[in-house]
Amino acid sequence: MVLHVTDALYNPDRTIEDMISKLEITILESNDLSLVSEINQIIINDEYIYIRDRFQNGGVVIFDINGKFVRRLTHGQAPEEIVIARSIFYDESTGYLYVYDDTSGKVLKLTKDGAFVSTSYIDGYISVNTRGGIL
Repeated sequence: MVLHVTDALYNPDRTIEDMISKLEITILESNDLSLVSEINQIIINDEYIYIRDRFQNGGVVIFDINGKFVRRLTHGQAPEEIVIARSIFYDESTGYLYVYDDTSGKVLKLTKDGAFVSTSYIDGYISVNTRGGIL
């Protein structure tokens, strides 16, 4: 499930209640690595919660569906690291998580629990829509 809160912001006739049929609260584990600041995007599947935030200039934090911290993606210039996560996308058909880092011109392919699989480098820029999805 991907909840786009911006849908309600840009469409005054639509409310959060229109987008949510069931609400559950999950308390996320709190430790030094799991801290988030300004949340930009949240993706939830049957097993994990992915949060793209502004902490440390744009990070990605992964929790299991019960709120237990799994990992924070590493910042840096190496192929398996991100500088700034511009967008995240979870492909339900393959079970892979993709992270677009426009600063270093790459897309990371990760397992659903965030383990590094591969990096694809791109020439140019990938357009990202207002909902955080890669176009």
